[in-house]
Amino acid sequence: MTGTKPPSDRTIDGRSILPLLTGENTQTPHENLLFVGPQNIFGMRDAENFKYVIKEKCENSKYKYVRQGPFLFNLNLDRNESYDVSAHAPQKRNEMAGLLEKKQLEADKNPRGWLNEREG
Repeated sequence: MTGTKPPSDRTIDGRSILPLLTGENTQTPHENLLFVGPQNIFGMRDAENFKYVIKEKCENSKYKYVRQGPFLFNLNLDRNESYDVSAHAPQKRNEMAGLLEKKQLEADKNPRGWLNEREG
């Protein structure tokens, strides 16, 4: 869109969604979308429209120290993310949990995504 080239000294694993936004394409170019916070990767959405989320604390401030999750949602049937389907789809939950763990380990090993190891 801007005509700039991405940096060549680090891994860029994103793909352009411009064709999706312009209507040129109706399919996402991603196999998985990761939800990344300041400290960790906390969730993932796959091409089949499942969403796996690791929750560390309750969103309700009264119960903010109550640990919840992880959750698996089928967004095809539950867009509001109201029902955890982990018990009905344990294989999908384990698959997504494994992928998320793998991506987190990669990010921990090389947080900035440098192609060559750098000092400092």
